[in-house]
Amino acid sequence: MKQSFISLCIFLTLSCSSSSHEKTQINDSAINQPPAQAVIKDTTAIKPDTINKSPIPLLYTGYFHGDEVWQNADKMTWIGLFFSGKHYYLASSKVNVKQVHDEIVDADGEKTGWEVSTSLKDSCVFLIQSQTFLNDRTVESLGFSEKELHPNDTLSFTYQGINYQLYATGIQTKYPESEEITYRNYRLFIKAEIQGKMPITLLETIEGFEDAIPSVLFVGDIDGDGIVDLLLNMTNHYNVFEPALYLSKPAEKGSLLKKIAWHTSVGC
Repeated sequence: MKQSFISLCIFLTLSCSSSSHEKTQINDSAINQPPAQAVIKDTTAIKPDTINKSPIPLLYTGYFHGDEVWQNADKMTWIGLFFSGKHYYLASSKVNVKQVHDEIVDADGEKTGWEVSTSLKDSCVFLIQSQTFLNDRTVESLGFSEKELHPNDTLSFTYQGINYQLYATGIQTKYPESEEITYRNYRLFIKAEIQGKMPITLLETIEGFEDAIPSVLFVGDIDGDGIVDLLLNMTNHYNVFEPALYLSKPAEKGSLLKKIAWHTSVGC
């Protein structure tokens, strides 16, 4: 099904058109691998086989199809990341869910879609079912919103004296009888220099794409433990929006971050 809400259409358009950085072609015979001595831990053993089977519900505001929102969402307790126009902050919020006409799939008079809004007036980045380790607080953003993560791209940043690198590997190919570029065997990693050690965590693996590439939605310390957290759009299809939340507090020993929640919706 195709999603009709305007904000998602704008996001997908921006994501597909923002390609100002150079794309470096890499050899088909091998994938760039992190140093052999580094500890790599795959934190993505649980993958979404069907829409919205995230272990922890994650949502955002806008319009959705009938199978993209939990019917009891307005009865659940939520905490969200909001933007006031000046700063980001975590805050508990009531979620309002209203049945509406889905302009893409509904016949006249039908209402199978959902409109999701919150009790707060500020812009909502994401909502997640309330967790004991997430509390109302101001959150510093490090920027990089809508930055795409092609193979061989590296995003470097520093937070509270810790240097981070978010980087992707993969194989660049061309569609048959076309100049259009695509990728396969995609891997996304994050590493950091912490007390003389350099742990590396594998965040995601994607085997193929259809005119899409993962991108950054938010970088900042969401759970308040001094380690940077990530909200990424881990889509592999031009008509899919899949925000995924990676936090440090729930991460296993030896890992920087853990993917704890995601939401999948299809666009207009």
